[in-house]
Amino acid sequence: MPDQLVHTRVLPERTARFSDWPEQTPKQFVDAVGSTGVTQPFEHQVTAANHALQGRHVVLATGTASGKSLAYQLPVAADVADGVSTALYLAPTKALGADQLASWQHLSEHGVSWLRPAAYDGDTDPSSRAWAREHANVLVTNPDMLHVGILPNHGGWAKFLR
Repeated sequence: MPDQLVHTRVLPERTARFSDWPEQTPKQFVDAVGSTGVTQPFEHQVTAANHALQGRHVVLATGTASGKSLAYQLPVAADVADGVSTALYLAPTKALGADQLASWQHLSEHGVSWLRPAAYDGDTDPSSRAWAREHANVLVTNPDMLHVGILPNHGGWAKFLR
């Protein structure tokens, strides 16, 4: 099987480019992210977040551990601060969903008090599912649970899906 690899390319190292937080970034969000050691966002995070904050669709394709999560968490956190908006995060794998939920919980526990993240997956117990339906404003789930648990019961999810 060594013949399966047909091409490799090594890209040269690049210097990181940082930017200032977008103007509408809540201070609590900056402080919570700062508790992880991040003091200034990367330029690509700010560019992506600004596009999302302006209502534009965004696709961000960067390497592992390059800050994609922060690029979407910033506009989502700013939007759900209104007390009405909600966000549905579809994770393709259970591990990614768990990582993203942990990140949202960290933000919530470190000053972003209006965030109410919850998981809704096959391992979520009935009382936690009910809490998520009634109170979560950031729901981490997967395509299977969307089709099996949420959409067929959309009446019960009306508050979240509004």
